[in-house]
Amino acid sequence: MRTPQELLTHFFPYSEGTATDRLFHFLPREVRGPILTSWGVRGQKSALRDSDDKVRAVVHDALVAGDVDASMFEASLAADVFVRWIDLPDWWSFWRGGKLAKYSILKALEAGYDLGLFDAEWFLQTVASKDGKTRGTDLLSEGLSKADLTEWLRAIYLTADGSPRGIVAALGWDQIVSKTPDEVLIAVLDAIALKVGLKEDGKAKEEPKPKEEPRVKEEPKAKEEAKAKAAPQPDPLEDIEETRPPLETWTPAPVPVDEAEPRPAVPSAKPAAVPIASISRPEAKPARKLPAIFIPASARQTDPPAEPKPAAPPPPAAPRDSVPEESGNLFRDDEISISAEAFDDLLSERSPSVRPAEEVDTPPKKEKRPSKRPTG
Repeated sequence: MRTPQELLTHFFPYSEGTATDRLFHFLPREVRGPILTSWGVRGQKSALRDSDDKVRAVVHDALVAGDVDASMFEASLAADVFVRWIDLPDWWSFWRGGKLAKYSILKALEAGYDLGLFDAEWFLQTVASKDGKTRGTDLLSEGLSKADLTEWLRAIYLTADGSPRGIVAALGWDQIVSKTPDEVLIAVLDAIALKVGLKEDGKAKEEPKPKEEPRVKEEPKAKEEAKAKAAPQPDPLEDIEETRPPLETWTPAPVPVDEAEPRPAVPSAKPAAVPIASISRPEAKPARKLPAIFIPASARQTDPPAEPKPAAPPPPAAPRDSVPEESGNLFRDDEISISAEAFDDLLSERSPSVRPAEEVDTPPKKEKRPSKRPTG
């Protein structure tokens, strides 16, 4: 699609006095050295030591002298050398500047799709007519015949894949390129180059405008002078900072504690006995007045009877004549009369808690027995 002379003119343009190297300064010395040696313009060792300027001068002299022509130039530089070492945007501009045929377009689309530079969804969204009214599958189906459309639908049905990838695979790149106008496919190739960075967008980049500094309103000089007069002058002594000693912090010294010898455990003191008189007793019901009864002297003792002790032998009875007469006056009767209130008071003095008068059990009356005292 491009002639050897076009290749030489694009990558090494020269005249009798000047030359521009757009190829050799990208190549390492071990790559360009054998090429110069094959042309016979430099030796093997000197070609490996030559600088970029020396290589440019040697190739320029060989082209001017006719030692190297365009055919030799193209045959010595293989496609892999170009694609690996030179600037790819420069190579894209050289390839895009030629007349692109169906075969070149097909190879470009297949290579870009296999390398993952674009996918089927992006392709169907990008392919469009010049006026932009027809896009995607509508545009691809315009150039197909009825038999081609039938085969396309059958392939989608058999694969059961209606995704963008399945639609493109069912139609095939050969059918797409052969049935679609070249200018539509070339526009797609330009979009691919712009997408992967092989060329820059034609829009000029706008330089950022410098930010304008905010304008400060100038006040009249009279106001400035008045402010200067009104402003108090700073006191020079205020700027002097007094140097104060740092505050001392006091930390208490540790107090030595002597380990005391273990002492035997002291039993806890028993609580002091509470006097019976201080114990508050519940309010008793008013005592019921009982009639005067006779209580024998032996029944006045309320404490429980003690255990019986062995009876001592009775003392010898004194003769009746020896009993004084006055003794009969002291014990005139074994039984005395006492009221219920006096009986309750007597019991309250002997015990702290007394049952109510209603609960007092009245001892049964004993039968009177004849008195043994002498009658006089």
